[in-house]
This record gives sequence, structure tokens and C-alpha cells, in this order.
Amino acid sequence: MARNTRLAEAALRANRSLLAFKLPFALLAFSAILFTSAPAGAEDPAPTQFTAAEATVGKALFARNCASCHGIGLDNGSAVALKGDTFAAHWLTADKTLRELARAVHFMPKFAPNSLSEEAYHSLTAYILSANGFELDLSATLDGKLALIPRGEGNADDKPSGPALPLNLPASPPTVAQAKTSSPSDAELARADPSDWLMFNRNYAGDRYSTLAQIDTSNAAKLRPACIMSPGVLGSFQSSPLVYKGMGFVASTYGVFAFDAATCERKWDYTYAPAGPEGIQTSRGVAAYDGKLFRGTPDGHLIALDMTDGALLWDVHVADGSAGYSVGAAPIVFDGRVIVGLAGGDYGVPGHVYAFDADTGERIWTFDTIDAESWTIGAEHGGGGTWTTVAVDTEERLVFVPVGNPAPDYYLAARPGDNLYTNSIVALDIDTGKLAWHVQQLAGDYHDWDTSAAPALYEKDGRRLMAVGTKEGFVYIYDRDTQEQVARTPIVPRLNDTLPFTDKPLRVCPGTTSGVEWNGPAFDPSSGSLFVNTVDWCATYTATKPQGYKRGSWYVEADVAYDPPEKMKGWTYALDGATGEVRWSRKAPKPMIGAVTPTAGGIILTGGADGMFLALDASDGSVLYRFNTGAAIGGGISTYMVDGRQYVAVATGGFGLVDFGVRGAPAVVVFALPEDGD
Repeated sequence: MARNTRLAEAALRANRSLLAFKLPFALLAFSAILFTSAPAGAEDPAPTQFTAAEATVGKALFARNCASCHGIGLDNGSAVALKGDTFAAHWLTADKTLRELARAVHFMPKFAPNSLSEEAYHSLTAYILSANGFELDLSATLDGKLALIPRGEGNADDKPSGPALPLNLPASPPTVAQAKTSSPSDAELARADPSDWLMFNRNYAGDRYSTLAQIDTSNAAKLRPACIMSPGVLGSFQSSPLVYKGMGFVASTYGVFAFDAATCERKWDYTYAPAGPEGIQTSRGVAAYDGKLFRGTPDGHLIALDMTDGALLWDVHVADGSAGYSVGAAPIVFDGRVIVGLAGGDYGVPGHVYAFDADTGERIWTFDTIDAESWTIGAEHGGGGTWTTVAVDTEERLVFVPVGNPAPDYYLAARPGDNLYTNSIVALDIDTGKLAWHVQQLAGDYHDWDTSAAPALYEKDGRRLMAVGTKEGFVYIYDRDTQEQVARTPIVPRLNDTLPFTDKPLRVCPGTTSGVEWNGPAFDPSSGSLFVNTVDWCATYTATKPQGYKRGSWYVEADVAYDPPEKMKGWTYALDGATGEVRWSRKAPKPMIGAVTPTAGGIILTGGADGMFLALDASDGSVLYRFNTGAAIGGGISTYMVDGRQYVAVATGGFGLVDFGVRGAPAVVVFALPEDGD
């Protein structure tokens, strides 16, 4: 027990003292970590036994100290793989000893060798052995040959091939700690101070509109990069930076990073180490509330961190990653309830939306996005995942959740009918999770045309309205009081979009990866305009013999061939918020997937897959400023004020499930107007 306590303390010390290395340095590490002799002065490892408890500690240490180079899976980073065939070819030979491996581990991190404690390095070695299938809790001598150490059946992180073990999920967190502070409060979140950016879509209504006007049509051309925050990681980067009282927070696939929102100085970071098999490796951000940050994970967990230092407060195992589930959406918190849905519907797993207690992590309610009673067949694998954040009507106490496509993709015969509540917005009672009402954008979808982005809630001409963008390539406007459809405006070209799939190839516009992706419409109350980005990319579909559902595999029953990359384009539209009438449109050379942020300065801030950050004139779409960030802009664009100066934070780079082939190092690029003397 004493040794385990010391190991935990060593892990904590190592995590707190980690040096954050930038991605360019991480790329240098490709040359040979663990394939070089130990550094001068490295301690000679003393313990001889490696235990499962040490491997658990080592996994957390690896995520914090080593994953930026080697990848969270030990073999999916820029540096050499630490498991699998590459590891075996170098280490599992007759002349390699356990002592040599243990000494070589002291060489990590590459630019701070021998900087951790001896117990930390021992735990890292245990984790590397465990990940390569070695049986732990053995008393191998350090001079024993690695090739002779008993091995298990393989890496414990591999997805199981047999039947799933029954899981009672969501599970209550095993431990709960309290945050050191208690803000932002409910009142602060409801007020949405323009100096802050407290949610993925800025406020509960999700309109993304900022009343800041220091940057306007007269001076936007003078914008300049003020600083860059580089997380030094690879992977998806579709987060919307949050800002609270001058502190920024942003999420990557596994990390959360806190930084000074004016200077980009890193304050702390946290890296999540998956506890089991993963679904889709994407995170779209965090939620802030009561001194805590909340985020989902690729292996189906929801975690709470302390905003002051990134300490883990609680961890809820929400869903089984081996079945394809993940929690990729940015949660939202209202009145002590953390609300988030499950991604993974395309794996044939039925969707769910949850509310958890923000203090304890206990589940409050569940809503099933598949209304099984209304399905004749196919409900058990019906899909209906939720990919993004939600919107909240704080007066009516309703949460508006976008629900994705049914499964299997492209094969309606497996699930005839309307397939409720897929391709819909469901309005749920925030206290009970019961359905208040719903509007379905597309019944019986067989193109994978999700309603995947959160709606924007607003009022215009005395009506309480809701705008919804879909991958089908329409913007819908609904009356929230009557649920009447007010408008349905096409925002991409259309071809063969109502014809069935056969064994003959059929080219369809829009294609699967088209229309409105994960960033939905924004609303400007000063002009009454809706703004939305869209993707224009066609695809060719050929029906195939159905293969049936296979647990943990993509449940797709057709062949899809996208048009060549040079044919994919993008658009930005301005629509009348009351009628849906097009006010203007702007064509872009690549898909427009970044969020749209209108401001009181008469500009809209946005970006696309070509990496171009844009400030557009909200009245006509003309370009006031452009800056090439060097990588696709797929995340949110936030604007805020620090010490009287307006800034714009743009999440750029990374890659994920959908990246349109434009990849680069994840970064937050912060823009501002020049100050006197600049």
C-alpha cells in the first residue's frame, strides 16, 4: 500500500512538473526515442518487479509526458512506435535485457531526459510492457532477456472480438472532488458577458452573436495575429475556445489546455488516457461551470476538471467504447445539469442524451433518441447519434438536441418508416428529460444527411424562432411556439437527391459529407440575418449486398465514392431570419466548415478548410481581412475582451473523421487590432 501511495504521489508530481513541448520539437523526436542508449547520468533502475498497479500509474504518466511524441496509443504519433512490430523488432531479441529497456525509458521526454522520479520511470516501463502484452506482477530480473519474459494474449487496449460483457452504464464516478472556485455561476452563464466566451456557441441560445464592436467594418482590415497557442499534439481539433476573465480553455482529442487569452502563455494542461476501446477520436470542446470544466472522451467517458489547475474531479463511464460509442460533443451546463449526448450512431448503436449532476457526476435522466415503439424493425441498431453541442431555452427550461442519421447508412429496407427521432431537433424538459416536442427535418434518411449541428434560437418580428442547418443542404426555420415550419432554404446545388440507390452508380449532390456539418447557423439581431457555412461536394452511390450489423464496426450498406478533392467547394450564406430568403452568398475555394461569428461591429468572423481566416462585411459578404493559418479551420471562432482590447481566437489545424484532406498542426491563433506603437 505504501509503495502504491508513493507511485501515485510520483505521478502527481510528474504531471504537475511536465514541460509542455511545441509540436516542432515533438517531430524531432521521431529520430529515435528508446532506440538510443540512455543519457549520461541516468539512474540505474533498482526495482525488479513490475505490477498492474504500476502500469496504471504509468499510463497516466505516459499520456502527460510522452503521448505528444509517440501518440496516446504508443504507436500513433510522430515519434517511433513503442508497441507492436517496431518495438518487437528492436527489443524482443536475444541480446536485449529488461535493464536496458528500463534505462532507455529514462531518455523520455526527449528534451528533458531523466527529469522524472525513479518510481515514475519504473511505472512507465511497466505500462510499455503491459501495452505490448507482457504479463505483469512477475519477478523478472533486470538482467533477464526480454525475449524470455512471459507474454499475454496482446494489448489490453485492443477492441474485443467476442460478445460484449454486460455493462451497467452510465456508472457513478468512483471518487468525487470539489473545485477550488465556484464560477462561472448560473447567473454569469445566463448573462453572457460579451468580454467572455463561455460556451461552444457563446450562449444558451447558440446564436454566436457578440455585442463587441471595437473591431468593425472600418478597421477589420488592420487585424493582425497577436499570438499563437500551440498544444503540441496531433489529432482532431474542432473545439471552440472558451474564455473566462482573460483565461482561455480549449480541447483536443485527449487534452485540455488553459492559456492566457491575451498572450497565449500556457497555464496548465491535462491529458486524458483512454481506459478502454475508443469510438470516434474527436472532441468538440469543453463546458465551464461552477469552477469546473467538463468534456467527453473517445472511449465514452465524461470528466470534470478543476478550472484553476486541471486536476481531475470526477470521471463518469457513460458508454461502451468497444461498441462504437464516444462522447465528442461539447457539453452544456444549465442549473447544475451537465447535458451531453453520445456519438457513434453510424456504428449501429442507438443514441442517448444524458443529464448529469455537475457536482457529483450522478446521472439525472436519460433520453433515447431512437423511439423504438414507432419503428417496425431495426430500432436495436437504429443510430441517432448526437455529434455536437445543444441549445437551451432558459425561460421554457427546454434543451434542443440535434439528432443524427439512422443506421444502417444508405439502406432504408433495414429500417422502413420515419425512423424517429433521427434527423430531428428534439426539445426536452431540462428537469426530467421527457420529450416536449420535436421537428424532423428528414424522415427515413438514406443519404447520411444528419441534423448534426446545434440550432440557433432567436426572436424576430414578434416570433420565437429556431434555425436548423442540415447535411441535406437546407436551412430550416421553425416557430418554437407552434412548431410550424416557416422556411426551408437550399444552400447547396442538388442533383438526383430523391432517387433510390441501385446496383448502378448514381451521382448525388449533395453528398454524404456536405451541407452544414458541425457548426450551425448564427443570428445577428441587429440586422435580422442568419449566417451559415456549407460544404458543396457530390458523391456517387452504389447499392451493395447487405452485410448486416457487426458490433464495433461501421454499419454502412452501400459503396460511396466522393468526387475528386478539387471539386469540393464551400459557401457562406446570409438569410433573412424571418423568411429564409437569401440576402447574399459567397463561394469559397474549399469547404466552409468553421463556425460563423457575427458581431455588433457589422462583421462576421469565419474560416474554412483552406485554412483562411476571414472577416467579412455582414451586409454583403465582401472580404475585409484574410489570413492563411496554414491548416483547415474546423472549430469555433470566439471573440472576447481583455483589458479593453478585443481579440479573436481561431481553432485551426488537426485532423479527424472529416478533414477534407487539409491537415496541419493544431493551434489557436489569436488576432487583434494593432495597439499604438505596434
